[in-house]
Amino acid sequence: MKYIKMQGAGNDYVFFDCIENKFDFNPERLSPLVSDRSSGIGADGIILIKNSNKADCFMDIYNADGSRARMCGNGVRCVAQYYQQTYMPNAKVIDVETLSGVKKVKILSNDGIKAISSVSMGNILNPQKFDAYFDCLNGRMEYYLINVGNIHAVCFANELVQEKFSHIVDELQHKHNNNVNVEFVKEENKMIKARVFERGSGETLACGTGATAIVRVINYVNNDLTSDYDICFPGGTLNVKIDEYKNAVLTGESMLTCFGEINLSNYNYFKR
Repeated sequence: MKYIKMQGAGNDYVFFDCIENKFDFNPERLSPLVSDRSSGIGADGIILIKNSNKADCFMDIYNADGSRARMCGNGVRCVAQYYQQTYMPNAKVIDVETLSGVKKVKILSNDGIKAISSVSMGNILNPQKFDAYFDCLNGRMEYYLINVGNIHAVCFANELVQEKFSHIVDELQHKHNNNVNVEFVKEENKMIKARVFERGSGETLACGTGATAIVRVINYVNNDLTSDYDICFPGGTLNVKIDEYKNAVLTGESMLTCFGEINLSNYNYFKR
């Protein structure tokens, strides 16, 4: 079974082209094996590229722990890069169906290895502000919950100790039915820096939906009409623009890092 590995701002996935290739495997079981950075290929999860009746293709995402995800801002840009160069080389826009709807990805450049693209993330509603008690802090903390195709909890971390981040994540997951991605945001030297902990994958080097969530929360807190921010993650920088109607556009680089082949006959456990 052939695969390719791609990343956007360090947020990396192993991709399987299921359009022309029919694979017989259980993605929930295979993803933890493939994603393991010690014994597998190493990734934040796997993505299956499939046929779609609503768009050019369908993106099916599985986190590193095998759980299914609804949307990935970096993953969808990687899918669009691959689909354009493989199936629609003259296309400027690739429509990708996700569990959170069809996303339009505009390809700004693509040399076969690296691409720069923008994806319309849709209209983002106002976040909800929470003020809750956290055992690990021995006190209360404010955070914002927002839906950008998946659920994010955005925490402003200027006064938070980094060693507490993983404990805060655990408590936020408990408070919200293990269904949130968590961002810690800090403004430093006029730069917006962030760390992200994704549901099912742990801390990752970047997150496209997370960047979108952060900018929309800043837009809301500052009561801005529009917003345009670069969000600096450990793996790279992503840009998010919010217009006056609260529509978000995510822009960044994606890159093909390697490709290879897995012999599934050695992994009968992972077959359906």
